[in-house]
Amino acid sequence: MVSKRNFIMLRQSDAATQLGRRVDNRLKTSRTISGFSLIELMVVLAVVAVLAGFATPSMVTWQQSRKLNGAVSNLTADLEVAKMRAIRENSFIAVILTAEGYTIFVDNGAGSGDAGDWIRSGDEALVQRRTFPQGVQIQMADVSLPNSRVRFNGRGFPMDVAATESIPISNERGRKIVTITRLGNVRVN
Repeated sequence: MVSKRNFIMLRQSDAATQLGRRVDNRLKTSRTISGFSLIELMVVLAVVAVLAGFATPSMVTWQQSRKLNGAVSNLTADLEVAKMRAIRENSFIAVILTAEGYTIFVDNGAGSGDAGDWIRSGDEALVQRRTFPQGVQIQMADVSLPNSRVRFNGRGFPMDVAATESIPISNERGRKIVTITRLGNVRVN
């Protein structure tokens, strides 16, 4: 016969065993549903790789377009600044173009320089020296400005411009043309 004390002890050990089984079952269940399997992880990585493969060419195209548009915007804005600076200082502002960029300076003969000589010398102030991003350049053979340069006078008019002059800028992605009229209007075509 089982005494009352033994019965209580058996009952407690049964409860502990059942509780242990429940905890073990829950641990087993949680282990089986947590995390990702190797196959799931490989499928996700394959999908990401395919999407990256589609996105990369369009990203390169977009970057080249942005370089060209940025160079054209900079040139247009800098030509406007040169025109305004010429009016403000009532002096010549020279813009010298090269294939890789351009230089803008006050051509007023300050220091030991000669006014209007197209050469930055003495204390003539540099307004802007800009180099285009890699791959972007001015097509010097197609520039219609005489000697690939323009100078704004104290009234903001470009000197030596008889009609609309063009400055073509291009890269692998395309070509844009910045135009300057004899009245000093700067536009992008």
